[in-house]
Order: sequence, then C-alpha cells, then structure tokens
Amino acid sequence: MKKGSQHTWEFTKYFRTNAYGWKGTALASKRIKAAIKEINAVAKKEPTIAAEGAVIFIEKCWRAIEHIDSSSGAIGTAVGNAVIEIVQVIHDAPLAIEERQKLIERIWDSWEEEGYGYYDELSEKWTELCAEPEIMTYWADSFLPIVKQIFSTDTPRSCFKGSEPCLSCLFETGRYDEIIEIVKSKSNPIFHYQKYVIKVVAATGEVDKALSMIDECLGDSYSTYQAAHLGEEILLKAGRVEEAYKRYGLMMPFQTTGLATLSAIRKKYPKISPQRILSDLLDADSGNERRYFAAARQIGMIELAIEIAEKYDVEPKTLTTACKDYLKKDSNLSLKFGLLALQKYADGYGYEPEYTDVHKCYDLVLKSADNAGKTDEVNEKVQALVERDRSIRKLVSSVVNYRQVTVKMMKEQKN
Repeated sequence: MKKGSQHTWEFTKYFRTNAYGWKGTALASKRIKAAIKEINAVAKKEPTIAAEGAVIFIEKCWRAIEHIDSSSGAIGTAVGNAVIEIVQVIHDAPLAIEERQKLIERIWDSWEEEGYGYYDELSEKWTELCAEPEIMTYWADSFLPIVKQIFSTDTPRSCFKGSEPCLSCLFETGRYDEIIEIVKSKSNPIFHYQKYVIKVVAATGEVDKALSMIDECLGDSYSTYQAAHLGEEILLKAGRVEEAYKRYGLMMPFQTTGLATLSAIRKKYPKISPQRILSDLLDADSGNERRYFAAARQIGMIELAIEIAEKYDVEPKTLTTACKDYLKKDSNLSLKFGLLALQKYADGYGYEPEYTDVHKCYDLVLKSADNAGKTDEVNEKVQALVERDRSIRKLVSSVVNYRQVTVKMMKEQKN
C-alpha cells in the first residue's frame, strides 16, 4: 500500500499559497468541494491515505484563500463544511496512536497559525479527531496550563484556540472536577465554556438541574440556539424524546427552505409524525408560511399545500414545478397548481420572472386542461387573467396573445 506522502493529490495544485484573489470566493468554494470529494473517494478504499490528504488540505487551504473577501461569509461556510467532513475522515481512519497523534499535531500547528477563524469548527470537533482517550489526555494536559492562566487572569481580549478543545478532552476523559474549577475561575464565562459545566451536571445524573441551567441561558440572543441544542441533546440521551421535542425541538436557526427545515427535524425525531412537525413549524415560523408549500407536498398534505398556495405568495416557479409533477398523475391537481402559478404571475408576484417562465407555465396549464377535459373552462379563466394582467412587462398577456396568434395562424395554414 502507498504511503500517504507518496500519494498524488489532484487538489494540491489548486491550493498554492495566495492562489485566490479578493473576488475568488466562487472558484475557491468550487475547488474546496472538489478537494473534499477527492479525499472522500480515496477514504472508501485507503482511509489512512485519505487521513493524510485531509491534513494536507488543512495545511494548504487557509494559505490559498487568505486574500479572499470573506465579508459575505460564503467562503467561511465552504471551509467550515469542509472541516466537518475532514474531521470525519480522520476519525474513521484506522490509525495507530502514534500516527494519529502526528497528524493532529500538524493540524494544531496549522490552526494555530491560521488567524481568520476558518478552522474554528475544530473547537467542538477536537475529541473526534483524537478518537482515543490516550490522545485526549495528552491534549488536555498540553492545553491545561495556558487555559488555567487565561481563565484565572481574565485579561481583556485574551483568547486561546485550545480552550474548548481542552475542556472537551477533559469531559470525555471524565475529569469533571477540573472542568468546574477552570470555568468557575473565569468571571462571566461565555456559553461555549459554561456548557461544559452543564454537561458535567447532566453526566452526573442531575439532568433536571442541567436543564434549569440551560433555560437561564435561553434569553441571551448569543447563546439561545446553542443552549437549546445542548438541552435537546441531553434530553434525547436521557430517552426523554417527547420532552426534547416540546422544549427545544423547534428552537433552532431555520434552514434556507421549509423542506430542509422539516427534513432536519425529522432526522432527529423519526418517531414523531412529519404532519405534526409541519403543523408546529407553521405555528413557530408565522409569517413565512409560503416556505412550507414544498414540505406539505412531500409528506402528502395536499390540501394544506393548496391552502398555502392560495393564501400566501408562493413563488410561481415552485407552483409551476408542482403543476408539471402532477401532470400525468392527477390532471386536476396539476391544473390547480398551474392556474395558481399563472394567476400569481398576472398579479405581479414572482422573483424576476422571464418570458420563458410564464410560457412554460402557460404551456403546462394548457396540457393539464386538455388532460382534465376542461379546455374551454380554462381558456375563460386565462382570458380573465389577461384582462387584469399586472405582471411585469405584461408577460402573461404577451405569452397568451402570442400563443393564440400562433394557433390561429396554424389553423389558417391548414385550411
């Protein structure tokens, strides 16, 4: 088997120092995804070589992207997601303790040198990297003197990247008294550190006391999501699933789409019906009901999907997709969503609609009307939309009129 140092990694050619300039976010993000894909592919056959490649990525990535404009947060997100996958690759690799320790030392050296926060995901993932209690003990003892000094002096703006890794290693190796001593030595510790005291309380059997400590942190905008996540974690571990869902299940940053949010919660609570979760989400995310149209469709709550589509400004392109999906399965339902989409276009809704978007929608409406045997009825409804068309650049009128003229010309040619 090849040694990791002898393996040729394709991604390294794209991660030379200063490889990306100020506007390099899109290209660098693409290269980062490709690098992780390459490492994961190798991991399936040669996990130890993949672990070496993962460390090489950590060593090279930040140096390649340090001049990119990070103000949008996009490049930070790309790197953060990559780091999470990197940690998993290294954790899963069947490495001897000495080999793993050497790789982690290289990671620490890179993280310590990197000054942009790109690798901060490592804080909560350090024990996963270590994997072995012996290695956790080593790093806890290595970080401990500096952590104790920083926590006891409360020097303004003092910061040490090893603080949370130290506390997490102490927790995983059962050194609870040291955690309490360290955190209590710091005045007003942030939740990142306070959570380890709460975890100790829960681990020693005082779950309800730990939950009370968590609830005290829920009013703080900085720590609410973190506190809720910890409370949920503690309750799920204790087997108190229903309580976890009711108290903390919906207290998280919502995903970019309603469907993604529903999926994330269902993954944590597979025994709770998706219908119940969706209903609770609609109550919790009041004002954003339109986000849950696709979610309602996916879990078969068609009546709810129709209600959402009729009452809220669901994106017409999304409704057009629904029209297409049901075209062969349920022509009446397809027609329902198609007409709603066309109506919303006519009412001036939609994100930057183009002629082709409206044309696609109208074409699907005609097909579903034909399938449902309602062509005359639909033509009347479409004509009514044309007469009150408020769409940008009169797109609905343009599409319908063009289609009617074209059909008329084709009939005349046949005659």
